[in-house]
Amino acid sequence: MGYRLSDASLLCQRTVPVPTRYRSRVYGTCSSGEDTGCAPPLEIQNWPECARDYASYSRPVTHRTLSLSSSRRLAGQAIPAALIASTQIELYEGTMTVVVFADRPSLARRAARALARRIVRYAARRTFRARRRAALRAPDCTDA
Repeated sequence: MGYRLSDASLLCQRTVPVPTRYRSRVYGTCSSGEDTGCAPPLEIQNWPECARDYASYSRPVTHRTLSLSSSRRLAGQAIPAALIASTQIELYEGTMTVVVFADRPSLARRAARALARRIVRYAARRTFRARRRAALRAPDCTDA
């Protein structure tokens, strides 16, 4: 994708009942103006699935939500995936949610597909159905 890692951080967000730690990796740089900030070209976040899953968006859950066919079109693999915004894609591994933020839709899709290939090899023992079930359930985090 052509961007170098410019920052890797372990961050903490206040969530109920306990604060949740997540990892953020920023690729590329940007220049902000005097009164405006800027977003990097690409940011990848890794969250515990209990803190950030599809159910946390309070969207209606239907039998087509995170379907195998729509996830394959988006991620290219049998990984539950959701297009949250044109430049934000979430991949649900089963214990972790990988969030891709990009400055343009084509970069978000390329990054999501590259990450999905790695996830499917890493977590080959989990089925699509088990990953989808984890993404749709919204359990509480008991430890961070």
